[in-house]
Amino acid sequence: NVAAVESYKVWDHSAYEVYKKGWADHFADWCAVGSDRPYHYLGSGKFFVRLGDRFAESMHSLIELQK
Repeated sequence: NVAAVESYKVWDHSAYEVYKKGWADHFADWCAVGSDRPYHYLGSGKFFVRLGDRFAESMHSLIELQK
């Protein structure tokens, strides 16, 4: 009834590269890959979609085990 989902496998490396350059100094680039402040998974929509897919896959596996 518990599953671990590894977030590093779906990390948004392009958002991280802009973050490392200094997201505030490269704000136009940042707006293309992230949103808001970068403290929460870099605000990357790509990351959130990928992680959501992993959560769904994991939940599906847990449900299948209960059948």
